[in-house]
Amino acid sequence: MENATPDRLAEHLQGTLELLVRRLRADAADEALSQSAAGLMVRLDLNGPQRIMHLARQEGVSQPAMTQSVDRLEREGLVERHPSAEDRRAVVVELTDAGRETLQARRARRRAKLSGYLAELDAEDQTKIAAAIRPLERFSDVVAAAARPCPTGKETA
Repeated sequence: MENATPDRLAEHLQGTLELLVRRLRADAADEALSQSAAGLMVRLDLNGPQRIMHLARQEGVSQPAMTQSVDRLEREGLVERHPSAEDRRAVVVELTDAGRETLQARRARRRAKLSGYLAELDAEDQTKIAAAIRPLERFSDVVAAAARPCPTGKETA
């Protein structure tokens, strides 16, 4: 797709990403963790302990819905709650060691599947995909920067 305009590129990228994500999600349907639970755990793994309200805003759900998700993960021993060091009235959620191990095992399974799929492509396509990774990472950073930051001073948990 030479000399594509941003609109034309967006159209093709959107269709390709939607199809790829849908197929990968279907492929992971047998995972023990739901997509939302895994997403929450990945966010905690990347960003460290977070207040429930902050997590709810980041995930685009209500605080009660996030509380239910955290409750489930806490019962399974994958996350735990602690008093906030910054505000003793607040609580933060963080991954447990078991939660980190669960994420690592999930990532290893998914990485192995992706590796198998990539192995089915010829060397030229593999090289093109490898070359696209860094621009996609930068694109992801642009998208993340455009998202509204979650204010930290006025949250309750």
